[in-house]
Amino acid sequence: MSILDVATRASLSFTALLCIAPVIASTTLDVRGTACIAAIATVLSVPLGLVDGNLTTPQHALDTAVVVIVSLLALWVCRLRIELSQMLEVTRLQATHDGLTGLLSRRAIFEQGERFAVLRPGVRPFLSVMLMDIDRFKDINDTHGHVVGDEVLAGVADRLTKAVRHGDLMGRYGGDEFLAVLVGGDHTAANTVARRAINLMRKSPIATSDGPVGVTLSIGISDLASNERNLSEALRRADGALYDSKRSGRARMNWRHRT
Repeated sequence: MSILDVATRASLSFTALLCIAPVIASTTLDVRGTACIAAIATVLSVPLGLVDGNLTTPQHALDTAVVVIVSLLALWVCRLRIELSQMLEVTRLQATHDGLTGLLSRRAIFEQGERFAVLRPGVRPFLSVMLMDIDRFKDINDTHGHVVGDEVLAGVADRLTKAVRHGDLMGRYGGDEFLAVLVGGDHTAANTVARRAINLMRKSPIATSDGPVGVTLSIGISDLASNERNLSEALRRADGALYDSKRSGRARMNWRHRT
């Protein structure tokens, strides 16, 4: 084997290594990092012609062109994968979150809440549901319009997110009703969350495009019995407790305990 053959094989091996580098970099989904590696690979491809003593040979031009093409393809694939990842995340959020408030959708909070209910025989966390309703929301829509009504819903959702604890689930149940699944703690902890939610509404009006709008909240709460594996019965009791809160003057909470 001649020295030229050895040099040519070394050149091809080096070309392959330079092509692999930007491809590997593209898997990190970092466009800047991939672009930097691609640029470095392109610059390093220039000395490939040194092995045969001529930087202007057709082989050297071909080696450099291959590195440049592979680098550009790696950069394009990296950008494409990032866009696809972002599209998948948007689709996931649309499927599990309410578009107006950003809270969990009705279906998502039921699915996630009932996972905790199923685990209760082994883990046995205290589990309660808190059903919340904006008082006289129809009057807000009639007085200020539905656009402002939507702004109020978003503002209420933001305050309710601050009221619950880390690990609790908060979702939009439908219309002007919200549902929280409180995981762990006890009755006292659930009362604390409910009072915090009510007080956050009373603290100040919600800013809207039509000016500040005062909002109060009525709440019904119930805890799950040890033999309950879904939220339906607890939610039925919480709905009755919410009705009690409305009937007794609104802006308050009531319990209906499991029997």
